[in-house]
Amino acid sequence: MTTKIRILSICALVAVAFAGVASADFRWGWTDPAPANWDTPGRWTENTAGWVTTNNLPGSGDKVVFVNDNGAECTVVTNEVINQLVLGQDGGGVAAPLTIANGGSLTTGVVWSAVGYNAGTAVLNVETGGSVTFGQHLWVGFNTGSTGIININGGTVSVSEQIGLGWPDGNGSGIGFVNINDGGLLDLYQMHPTNSIMDGSAIDITGTGRIEILGHQDILESYIAAGKILGNGVVGNVQISTEDTGEAQLLSIVTVPEPATMLFAALGGLFIRRKR
Repeated sequence: MTTKIRILSICALVAVAFAGVASADFRWGWTDPAPANWDTPGRWTENTAGWVTTNNLPGSGDKVVFVNDNGAECTVVTNEVINQLVLGQDGGGVAAPLTIANGGSLTTGVVWSAVGYNAGTAVLNVETGGSVTFGQHLWVGFNTGSTGIININGGTVSVSEQIGLGWPDGNGSGIGFVNINDGGLLDLYQMHPTNSIMDGSAIDITGTGRIEILGHQDILESYIAAGKILGNGVVGNVQISTEDTGEAQLLSIVTVPEPATMLFAALGGLFIRRKR
């Protein structure tokens, strides 16, 4: 079973779990300016009966919103399942950063989510040992005036449907950046030929970071040529490798190795051959 099939299977199970669950909107951080973990009671406001501070925590049927209110960082160290995530909605400042730490995970339902929705700047950090699975589309910098930034710092971000950095809609498009740093993985299902990375937006891969996707080679090559998928911030400094899964080609996009790295790899191969 391929990675993509596993992701879709997980999302199908999550969708079943969501059926019949009452939903609410939760907003982070209006009650206390100090950083805290996601599962800290009293740090959320809820709109089930007007916006009130609550000891409840967001659940599988709920929408979670981070308003651009210059709030303090929220850190996920547990396994959390919600319906929808919208970072950077309304307000005149920046959204509180959301960080998925080692051992933490966040899974959304079969509905779009956004990092940078309609105003301000929103940041999602995914650290080594942390993961986020988006159950449908992921918009990074959606409407005009919004900026979305995802830093994959050794963790994994999986997108079950379309990804859009600055996706154009009736309200224009924002700006989106995804930085895939050493050890990080961006696991994609599909990319639009022109709209997945709009002008001014980009994906930058550094170290051993990588993108994985089934097929889409022509589309990826087009984005690379346009300087929208970078390696260490350099245009053209990435390469595509392929693996036949029996279903479709699994593509991996990584940085071009530094000359010193290539030399050490060659010397290592020479040593192994001599040892034999």
